[in-house]
Amino acid sequence: MNSQRIVALAGFRRYLWALGTVGSSAPFVGLFGTVVGILKAFQSMSQAGTGGFKVVSQGIAAALVATAAGLLVAIYAIIAYNYFVAKVGAIGVQYKVFCEEFLLALGEYGRAQADPVVAPQAQAPGKAPPCVAIKPWR
Repeated sequence: MNSQRIVALAGFRRYLWALGTVGSSAPFVGLFGTVVGILKAFQSMSQAGTGGFKVVSQGIAAALVATAAGLLVAIYAIIAYNYFVAKVGAIGVQYKVFCEEFLLALGEYGRAQADPVVAPQAQAPGKAPPCVAIKPWR
């Protein structure tokens, strides 16, 4: 049961690496766009031979758009990555609890099958009787 739980959780985690990679690399893509935009602005200044807002505005606008796009993608990717990692962790805990409960119930059923007759006076006062013996279906 434990190995099947691990396999199921591995299936849930299969593509989380891609989301984490997008979230961690998108700011660098935005930074690259910023550098390209600033280079374009300086190139425009060198071609015009003068400075000024009209000369550098197109390059700065491209730099700002690239920065904003990189940050936007990164923010949403990191939020989604953290959400899915938390969700997979919660599912893993639920699976582990269900497995443990199932194995405990199976053990009680096995004990009840081995000793189907339990005398009422043998039970401790205030304790519930053990699992009712159920004959297996054949």
